[in-house]
Amino acid sequence: MLSFKQINLFTLFVSFTLCLILLAFPEFIYFLFQIDGNETANFMSRRAGFLFLGFAALLFFSKDIVVSELQRPIIICIFLAMIGLATLGIFEFIRGFAGPGIFLAVITEVFIAVNYLLLLKKTG
Repeated sequence: MLSFKQINLFTLFVSFTLCLILLAFPEFIYFLFQIDGNETANFMSRRAGFLFLGFAALLFFSKDIVVSELQRPIIICIFLAMIGLATLGIFEFIRGFAGPGIFLAVITEVFIAVNYLLLLKKTG
């Protein structure tokens, strides 16, 4: 199990990377997930990029928190976001909307969610 700081730094890296990709190169996500892109999708990708920037900032500024009562809300929120994204990715793959590339995201999201869940259990 990763420490709070370790999983925050890993998730920070993933979130900031996604921010940059979604803002600058939304076509990469379309290619990876095998979905159609257009100007509307580009708009939504850029908006999602800023959401990931918010995650990255939250994780950066909270990485050194050692009090479990302060860690707990962050753990719960990131866990919910990641498990929700993973579930949605699997659902969209099953319904034929996303290609197998979605599993790169799903595996990463499940890894992050599991580590935050383990921390949640540890913080009691």
